[in-house]
Amino acid sequence: MKTNRFIQWTQITLGLVFFLILVGGVVRSTGSGLGCPDWPKCFGMWIPPTDISELPTDYKTRFMVAGKEIADFDVFKTWTEYLNRLLGAVIGMAIIGVLFCSYAYKGRRSGLILGSWLSLALVVFQGWVGAVVVKTHLASYMITIHMLLALLLVALILVLLRQAQALEAKTVLSLKDFLSKSESFQALGLVLLFLSLVQIILGTQVREAIDHVIKSDPAIARELWVEKSGWMFLIHRSFSLVILFAHFMLWKNLTLKGFIKIRNQITISFAVTLLSGIGLAYWNFPAWLQPIHLLAALILCTQYFDLRINRYLA
Repeated sequence: MKTNRFIQWTQITLGLVFFLILVGGVVRSTGSGLGCPDWPKCFGMWIPPTDISELPTDYKTRFMVAGKEIADFDVFKTWTEYLNRLLGAVIGMAIIGVLFCSYAYKGRRSGLILGSWLSLALVVFQGWVGAVVVKTHLASYMITIHMLLALLLVALILVLLRQAQALEAKTVLSLKDFLSKSESFQALGLVLLFLSLVQIILGTQVREAIDHVIKSDPAIARELWVEKSGWMFLIHRSFSLVILFAHFMLWKNLTLKGFIKIRNQITISFAVTLLSGIGLAYWNFPAWLQPIHLLAALILCTQYFDLRINRYLA
C-alpha cells in the first residue's frame, strides 16, 4: 500500500537524520568543520581533493573564511566534512520521497502533506544555515542553531510518522488529541522534554567554553579543559542531577501495559547520555566519545517528545 510506503520513508528518513547528527558530532569533535572552507563546493571543486598537490599554492588565502586564513589542508577533515554534506543531500532526497508518498493521504489527512512540505522546507533552510556556519568561521551560536534545527526536523518527522501509524491502526487522532493526554507520565514527559532541551543548550555552552580555552592556549593539556571551562561546566553537571530525579519519577510512573518497552528504551538512552558525560569529564574529552554523548542526548530528548505525543498502539 502507498500509505505503508509513507511510513517506511519517514522511518528511513528519521534514521538518516539521527545518523547525520552522529556524523555532525564527529565533524565537531575532530575539528573538521572547516575541512571544506567554501559551500556548496569544497575548495572550489564538486569532488574534494585527496592531496595537497591538487590545490593552488595560495589556497590558504584564496579560500579564507571570514577574513581569516585557513589551516593546512587535512584530507581526513576535508572528506569528513564533505561526507557530512553529502549525507545532508541524501536526507533531502529522502524527504522528497516522504513528500511524494504523503499524497496517498490526500482527502484523508491533508496535514501529512503539509507537514511533509514543511519538512522539505526545513531541510533546505538547514542546508543554508550550514553554509552560514562555514561563512561565520564556525560561530558557536550558529552551530547551536544548526543542531537545534536538526532536533526540530526530527520532531516534525516523528509527528508525521506517529500520525500515519495511528491512521493505519484505525485510531484516527488529530494533533490536538496527541497533545491532550493528562496522565502523570505525560506531564513528566513534558517536564523532562523541557529539562532536556535546557541541558542540551547548556552542553553547547560548555563546548563553547572549552573551544574558547583551546583558542586562548592551543598548547593547553586536555586534562585542564574542564578546570578552565569555568562555572558553565559545573551548572551543566549539576543540572544532570535534576534530570536524574525527574527521570526516576517517570520510570516509576511508566508501569502501564504497553509502556514498559519505551520505559526501557528511555532508560538506556539516559544511561548512555549520563555515562558518556561522565566519561567526557573524567577522560579528558576524548574525541570519539563526544558524538556519542550528543547523539544519546538528542535521542533521549526525542523519546521524551515521543512520549508526549504518542498514544502507543497496543
